[in-house]
Amino acid sequence: MLGKTVRDFAKSKEGRRILRKHFDFLKFPAPKLDKPIAFPSGVDVQVIGTSFDNLFPLLIHRRNQIFPVRSNLIFEWLSPKQLRDSCKADSLTDVVLNQTIKHAIEKQRSFAYSPTTARPRPSDNLRRVLRLLCEHAEALPWQASETLFRGSFASCVDLDLLIDRTIIEVKTVKDAGHHSEHAAQLFAYYLISGLSVKREKKLIIEKVAIYYGRHGVLAAAPVSALMRFPARHFQQSREDSSTSMSDGPSINGVTDILRRIDERC
Repeated sequence: MLGKTVRDFAKSKEGRRILRKHFDFLKFPAPKLDKPIAFPSGVDVQVIGTSFDNLFPLLIHRRNQIFPVRSNLIFEWLSPKQLRDSCKADSLTDVVLNQTIKHAIEKQRSFAYSPTTARPRPSDNLRRVLRLLCEHAEALPWQASETLFRGSFASCVDLDLLIDRTIIEVKTVKDAGHHSEHAAQLFAYYLISGLSVKREKKLIIEKVAIYYGRHGVLAAAPVSALMRFPARHFQQSREDSSTSMSDGPSINGVTDILRRIDERC
């Protein structure tokens, strides 16, 4: 079973077997990670992860306040005033952190398969951990000159962030033990990016990256250096596949485009 989402596909042995045939995972190795930010006992790790997933694009927003045309960043858990105040302040305010944590708690509770034990009120421990994660992230030179995008561009895809032509997966894991799984997720995103017939302009992806939030480490690589097939075959194959996908991309779209690439090789 390949699953219904890109994440399911990347986590499956069969999905990774298919992708390893077409991408060189060894050229995108797991980074060496130092001691991670410690999570205090009793805090909900899932809520921290979901909160930081939401805060990360907000940090990019603060750094790049003159938005490019192709930006869809919407922070639905913040009022316009809270967002403006956050961008003016030297660091994220407690109000922003509290609202983000509450939003994450509600989101986790909406998943029947992922019950949360988090308390309804944000705690000092949660705020402290998120501030540390944000400090790590803000130490890196994030720049956007062309595109800022987060969210779904297909029914089976939910991007953490696209900055210009780099897709970034944000992880708050303790180590890089699942790096190959995360890499597989990015490779599948790359394949699907050219198939979204519902977008006026297809996403252009040139680099893939994983940001390890607890370590402040960004692992990135150009897709062209990881392919086991000529780039022109991908361009030709995604054009053929797009014409047959009236409902938008799906996991079948990944296997379909790879089949078409194989036919050209």
